[in-house]
Amino acid sequence: LVWLYRVRKVAAAAQSAPAYDRDKLLDTLADIRAHMLDIDDFGEIPKLLWHCGVRVVFVQPLAGSKIDGVCTWLDDQPVIGLTLRLDRPDNFCFVLRHEIEHVLQGDGRETTYTHVDVFDPDRREEVLPDEERRADAAAAEFLVPQEKLLSFMSRKGKWISETDVLAFSARHNIHPAVVVGQIQNRRYRDGGDKRAFAFLRKYLTKISENFTPWPLRDGWDTVAKVSL
Repeated sequence: LVWLYRVRKVAAAAQSAPAYDRDKLLDTLADIRAHMLDIDDFGEIPKLLWHCGVRVVFVQPLAGSKIDGVCTWLDDQPVIGLTLRLDRPDNFCFVLRHEIEHVLQGDGRETTYTHVDVFDPDRREEVLPDEERRADAAAAEFLVPQEKLLSFMSRKGKWISETDVLAFSARHNIHPAVVVGQIQNRRYRDGGDKRAFAFLRKYLTKISENFTPWPLRDGWDTVAKVSL
């Protein structure tokens, strides 16, 4: 609740954003996806969402907490709060698209204290609410066509090479880290072996500095200016 309250305060203190336009957000999804090909372009994504009337707020997670993101609303204005907890390209892209789906569906619009999302490897899909499973599916499919990914993993088996991943990523116009992250998670869910997360880990580089110029940011040695 403390973290969520801070997200809402930082969002409320920002200058007025354009009115939320769902159709414009839908039209902008392709541009958002295109900016996920290169980490250097990640920092432009909050601006794209701003022009659709969606405020993106980065608030550093509280020590010891496991919070990844949230979709909350200030009246009719959607707010996406992110922690960059894992500080990795795959996590950022998945969490962001997951929260965008909540925005598109209007999830949490009538609730002030929306529950926050935590994406742990042991997250059990079968016990999640329908809106969470829907957002998970939309995020995964948006990043990598799941039928193509499953076919790729089935054909290659446990012998997926770095060259294979790079070729698959290029074919689907997404950063290799996103493909690596999805392979890691699927392998872990299928076998329960945490060694799955060692696969091509060198691609899971830090991305938080790409958002340093974004004004709606609190933490990381920066304190957002908000009213009490």
